[in-house]
Amino acid sequence: MLQIIKERVLGAIPPTALFLVLFFSTFAICGIQDSLIALFVTLEFMRLKTDEFVESTIIKSTLIYIAIALLTYVASLNVYLCAAVNFITPFGIVYLFLDEFDPTNHIPYVLALAFFQMIPVTLPALPIRIAAVVASCAVTYIAVLLYRLAAKQKPNSNVQRFTADGLQEMVCQLDAVLQKDFKQVKLHQERLFEINRSLSRSIYGSHNNFMHSSNGQAYFPFVIVFQHMNHLVGDICEKPSVLTQDTLLYIEKLRDVLAQTQKAVAANQMREAAAKLIAFSGEIEIDQIDINYNIVYILNYLSTALLDISNRKKGFSFQFSHLASRIRYQLKSNFNIHSFKMRFALRLSIVVSPAAALVYYFHLPHGFWLPMTLLVLILPYWENSLRKIIDRVIGTLCGIAVYAVLYYFFPSSQAQFIIMIVINFLIYTTKRYAVTAVFITCSSFAVNIAMHDTTHLFTLRFIFTIGAALIAVFASYCIFPTNNAGELKNMMRRLLDMDDFLLDTLLQMAQGNPKQYIKRELVLTSYLVSGKIENHCIMSKSSKNQGYVKRFIMLNNQFVTDIAHIYTLMSMQQKERIDPKAMETLILDLKKAIRSMKEMLANKKVAVSHPKLDYSQVYDDVYVNGKMIRSADCLYHMYDCVHNHLSS
Repeated sequence: MLQIIKERVLGAIPPTALFLVLFFSTFAICGIQDSLIALFVTLEFMRLKTDEFVESTIIKSTLIYIAIALLTYVASLNVYLCAAVNFITPFGIVYLFLDEFDPTNHIPYVLALAFFQMIPVTLPALPIRIAAVVASCAVTYIAVLLYRLAAKQKPNSNVQRFTADGLQEMVCQLDAVLQKDFKQVKLHQERLFEINRSLSRSIYGSHNNFMHSSNGQAYFPFVIVFQHMNHLVGDICEKPSVLTQDTLLYIEKLRDVLAQTQKAVAANQMREAAAKLIAFSGEIEIDQIDINYNIVYILNYLSTALLDISNRKKGFSFQFSHLASRIRYQLKSNFNIHSFKMRFALRLSIVVSPAAALVYYFHLPHGFWLPMTLLVLILPYWENSLRKIIDRVIGTLCGIAVYAVLYYFFPSSQAQFIIMIVINFLIYTTKRYAVTAVFITCSSFAVNIAMHDTTHLFTLRFIFTIGAALIAVFASYCIFPTNNAGELKNMMRRLLDMDDFLLDTLLQMAQGNPKQYIKRELVLTSYLVSGKIENHCIMSKSSKNQGYVKRFIMLNNQFVTDIAHIYTLMSMQQKERIDPKAMETLILDLKKAIRSMKEMLANKKVAVSHPKLDYSQVYDDVYVNGKMIRSADCLYHMYDCVHNHLSS
């Protein structure tokens, strides 16, 4: 307990120090109207300090804050523009910039929208506000660099750490195989899967940033290596008869060389690690052809990846085309009413726009507390919003009571600044939002009273919080509602869409017309979507779903791995070795099974159990043919998983 308190106190020091520097320097130079920039920029710091691509993120955030400052000036001109800006801006923030795998990254932006309208500026003062935004973001970037220097973090540190951790799990898996402890093997497989998911997240982020480390995407082969290692060990455990004495001796040697490789990678000695693998790769001693080929593939792929990383130049590359392509992707992929982004963006805008216009038209004192609270409370999914609404109401009521006591004993303006400093420190020590809401309420009162703005503070805070809570409940439940159970099925269908694309790609190549190719983003996204599926499963609080969802994800991962592997092997060999008719029959049947799964998930109607056809030869290479048939079996198991669950 004491250790946790110590960690939270130490963790609160950097953001508190940054907030105080930004607040008082902006207050002294630009005035109170721009000092609130410190609030949302400090939240940006909390995200940036662990962001793998801080340079790209801070540039993007600065540009967004400048755009918001300009738009809020326009909103201050009349009530019609106020309504329009408060509809368009939240919609654009969510639709274009919300991270679907971390759907809370929009909070600093929507807070900026509310804070800039709380204290609007005139046209002559607008350049000062923009300058304050740019300066605050620059100071925040410097603070992140200083924080990383103190914590001894390096660019791509997350990617390198996940890679070293994954190699360590490979060693642990082989250790468990040597001991024939298959329960422990399964545990390490699950850990490696989670590491691979985190690694995929970092690499995916690298691709989607227009300014990124030139090394970031070079680590993609490790995702493939870890996938294959998990499935290789799974194959060995399913056929323990292959664990002869000679095979165990070889696995022991493989474990030792991977342990040496892991240490070299952890020390960033990539070339030395590759040399160890290359020297060992000729010592394959397992007579099982599928296991033998898999080990050769893993060792060769791993050594090539290490050499590629060692040969790459360090530094950052600037690719602004990534930003444009990312925006185009968001516009295209979410332009439908079933997309959670579209639904969330519409819900937020439909609620905030009239609330802001109402506050503007009637000149309500502290009125922008209402739209600000709505912007914070309305989240993409109903269950998440409800929990936050309850916490906010409880926290605000307690905050009013706590601050009433503080104000009774310390009524002076000087005391309010001290209270604000202490309270803001406490904000960064808490994890539960209800407690955070207590401190946020006290801090808001302290700032207003320090500025001699005491008009009905307690009453208005209570009214606007309760009003926002009621509106947020109604909006979350009635305006384009989304819940975790529904999104769970949407994401499962998305995985199946990816599987469909993979089969299309394979069919095109088998027919000698490779118009499509497997993109690494597809493999990375499948990991991220699987993580999103598990989160929705947990949030939906359905214990019935958890085992079924976990099995579905693992089977899908194996299917994606095998199909991507088959595509790579076939693309390097003669197309004449493929039996086009047999391949087409197999793939069309698999696509039919995928279509049936999607229909079951969409309509909750159980289809007739899909017959498994007998496929013997689609390729004249025994290993590749075996992989193809196994991937078909894997997809049929996925079908059975969905069918049996919906039937129960």
